[in-house]
Amino acid sequence: MPLTSIAPVISSTGISVPTYAQVLAYFTSQFQAIYGSDVYLGNDSQDGQWLGVLSKAVNDANNVSVSVYNAFNPSTAQGNSLSS
Repeated sequence: MPLTSIAPVISSTGISVPTYAQVLAYFTSQFQAIYGSDVYLGNDSQDGQWLGVLSKAVNDANNVSVSVYNAFNPSTAQGNSLSS
């Protein structure tokens, strides 16, 4: 099932985020929806590298969201967050 969002999701079971590969696949599919499925997006292309950079930025932001969420849970908090 393709992703419809690359944002973190908070549910009754906690927080979940897509993987880097899922984010890259999402951006790739969106790019192909605009420019056509025959566009070349290999790692050695400028567009492919740009999608990789965007995916890395979103993945990093999602991982920070998980860290912030976990900082408010006593069983997963670390350091100063746990002390508070």
